[in-house]
Amino acid sequence: MPTAGAFPEALVAGLQVETDVPFTDPLPCGAGECAVPLDILAPEDGDAMPTIVLLPGGPGAFHERRYLEALATELARRDAVVFLATYRSDATGNSTETSRSDVRCAIQFARSRTGELGGDPDRLILVGHSFGSNLALGTAANVDAAAPGCLADAPGVPDGAVGLAGFLFAVDDPVDADLPFLLMSGSDDPAAEMGEASAEELRLAGFEAEYVELEGIDHFEIVDPEVTPEVIDMILELSETAGD
Repeated sequence: MPTAGAFPEALVAGLQVETDVPFTDPLPCGAGECAVPLDILAPEDGDAMPTIVLLPGGPGAFHERRYLEALATELARRDAVVFLATYRSDATGNSTETSRSDVRCAIQFARSRTGELGGDPDRLILVGHSFGSNLALGTAANVDAAAPGCLADAPGVPDGAVGLAGFLFAVDDPVDADLPFLLMSGSDDPAAEMGEASAEELRLAGFEAEYVELEGIDHFEIVDPEVTPEVIDMILELSETAGD
């Protein structure tokens, strides 16, 4: 499977960057095996910064996560340690259950690494877009399951979660934790129809959940910081209360 390679130099100037970092052992991946990768972006200096695990939609090939590079770099420039992760899925010949296992592992790996980059391992926000929103909300809301082959052994439940468009998930086995959830979509996105109902599902399971609809925004504009800078603001505001 192709690697994503370097970020555009101008985009990440002044940031600490690690690309295509494996966070799992080689695992079943369709007919073969693969190690699942992520990218790390962080300010050059900082202390006790929020940790963000960012999940793309799709599902798609691992390198396709980079459509979120502008969102990832802007979060890092706003003093967060960002792990732009991917996951096995039907695009790699795997199941959604496997996708959730990889997301759980990405959380564990981020917690294990963020401290050395100035991040706070106890203030970790899981953020997903589109199908990644489904994974982020479902993984955060349900009890911590095993993540075989993970290269870290830290807690796998985030301290808060954000879903950006796309809210199909189920709360089957709610985690016993006081987690804040934030769901956002644009009014020009069909996912907006599910937004408030999805937030209510989380509330009925005992979580704090808010739904925000951005007027005139579509499915991809919500992850474009030049179009929707308020998304960055709201993610970071959530991180201020998470883990308390």
